[in-house]
Amino acid sequence: MSQNKKYTALLRLAVLSIMSEACCLVSFLFWLTITPLKLRFQTACT
Repeated sequence: MSQNKKYTALLRLAVLSIMSEACCLVSFLFWLTITPLKLRFQTACT
């Protein structure tokens, strides 16, 4: 029983770390795509 609980806790920890990693990656990709578009828009406006 305690072994199962330990496994569940580890699994939850792994899922949380993976999700935070994915969040960072998604926001980074979002920033990568948005920034050049913003720059292009600014140069087009001026």
